[in-house]
Amino acid sequence: SSGRVDDNLKSLERRFVTFRESELPVIEKFRSSGLLSSVNADNSLEEVYSDARKELKHVLEALKDGK
Repeated sequence: SSGRVDDNLKSLERRFVTFRESELPVIEKFRSSGLLSSVNADNSLEEVYSDARKELKHVLEALKDGK
């Protein structure tokens, strides 16, 4: 257990519902706009950092271009 007071199945189910209703639409909006990136965090720290910089640069360029 994490020690949280709400660390139980009912609370977990509510958190998933909240995620689906609140966060997932935002993620889908960014995905459909081509502004959602992902980085494989299983790689070395250096690779993750390099990949994250590349993805951030891509997103910032897209935003600058008015996406």
